[in-house]
Amino acid sequence: MTAEHVVLNGRLGPIGSAGISVCDHGLTVGDGVFETVRVDHGSAFAVRRHLERLARSAHRLGLHCPPADVLRQEIALLLDADRMRLGALARLRLTLTGGQGPLGSERRPGPGTRILAAAPSLPTVGAATLLLVDWRRPTRSALTGVKSTSYAENVIALAAARRAGATEALLLSDTGALCEGSGSNIVLHSRGRLRSPDLTSGCLPGITRELVCTWFDVDQCHLTLADLTRADEVAITSSLRGLQPVDRVLAADGTVIWQAAGVGPGSTMERLAREFRQHAAADRDP
Repeated sequence: MTAEHVVLNGRLGPIGSAGISVCDHGLTVGDGVFETVRVDHGSAFAVRRHLERLARSAHRLGLHCPPADVLRQEIALLLDADRMRLGALARLRLTLTGGQGPLGSERRPGPGTRILAAAPSLPTVGAATLLLVDWRRPTRSALTGVKSTSYAENVIALAAARRAGATEALLLSDTGALCEGSGSNIVLHSRGRLRSPDLTSGCLPGITRELVCTWFDVDQCHLTLADLTRADEVAITSSLRGLQPVDRVLAADGTVIWQAAGVGPGSTMERLAREFRQHAAADRDP
């Protein structure tokens, strides 16, 4: 399921005829930032929060980010063009790069490249299985907390998880703290409390995580792998997943280090997932 149209530097056109320079810094050195926005029946969710995070990420990298009202207009332009084709669920990808540059780290001045595209997506079904991978998230990297197009680490981690029969990778930080998934954040339920790793863990400040923490009174704190193994329930969050319960967590060698007692309709995480969807339906731009 691929995109049909693209908005490239403010102009809508067929994706097949769109093109950027082979020397674009987003391609040659991963010099870019992006957002993935959930779209339900043509309605983009939490756009304000996504655009605020995009602006923060762009600022960290020194990239130009257009005003939010310009980006909102371009989102509307794209969704109007592809509304019938996107169906019930889609992902909208908004990418900013450093633009055409030399074949090295130096960036040329200029507005850069801006790309918006959307494609149909499949709903999340069932519980997630996590694989604890050996790689660690840095807590003091130049990209810590930035949603960067330098995403190869996440690609490698997810591929390792899939080879092990899991659906998502789980990473610790370089200090040993519980951190995040390759494309998700993590939430624990223990003894009646909801907890999620705070940003000192090096995790990305996820939009869905932010909403879950706001709507459900989640403690953001330092957590360890031991906290996870003692949890009653576990879930991961992301824009397309919403809040997804976890059925088990595997060690790198495939042994089970945490198993859910149950992930059915009576579980806390299933209830929260349902309530999250209700909140999101009632307020499309919280």
